[in-house]
Amino acid sequence: MNEKPTVIEATGLHRHFSSQGVELKVLRGIDLHVEKGEMVAVLGLSGVGKSTLLNLLGLLDTPSAGKIFYHTEDRVIEASTLTENERAALRSRFIGFVFQFFHLLPDLDLLENVLLPAMVSRSSSDFRRERRQLEARARELIEHVGLTGREKQAPNTLSGGERQRVAIARGLMNDPALLLCDEPSGNLDSVTSEKIHRLFKTLSKTLGTTILTVTHDPYLAARADRRLTMVDGRFVKDQEN
Repeated sequence: MNEKPTVIEATGLHRHFSSQGVELKVLRGIDLHVEKGEMVAVLGLSGVGKSTLLNLLGLLDTPSAGKIFYHTEDRVIEASTLTENERAALRSRFIGFVFQFFHLLPDLDLLENVLLPAMVSRSSSDFRRERRQLEARARELIEHVGLTGREKQAPNTLSGGERQRVAIARGLMNDPALLLCDEPSGNLDSVTSEKIHRLFKTLSKTLGTTILTVTHDPYLAARADRRLTMVDGRFVKDQEN
């Protein structure tokens, strides 16, 4: 059986923080390997280091020790070799983000919120030149998340679940190899959460999107292809669903 291509891997990740002379060890040696099209859930209680890990993988923070490798189409990139501008460029084109609290811009309509990553990753002239194609992709993503016909609505007219679906479409706008999700159902009721869980599974299978989500929700974790259980900054269990 052929192995799927690797999207991201990490070896020996540690993250320590110092405060008033006291060192807090949050991550204590994380090894990770995620393949293309795989949906992986990192499961654990609050405070075990899940969000810290996501920040490292999303190039929003740097590890105290260890390495992170991003497998792009043409080469393997090790994070510590990048300048700040190169980190920002890789983050923009390779990684999408979905957050617990949506972070939609209230002055933009639904379509404009989905388009936002394409706007900020291009010059104004490039965006104007490509706008027709980019809007077509945004509308396609809006259809994938079940919100066709709502493109001109303001975020404050949408329900929590609808706003999270907009946030998911926005995270996919630049066609990232990896979608990182931080407690994506943590701010939703149980019925809406279940809809979001099913949507992630559908996107993983129909679009081939690689999804890594950190959560304390066992129901979301059960939807993933694989569950990684974290305790005190370490993975203690790796299970296929």
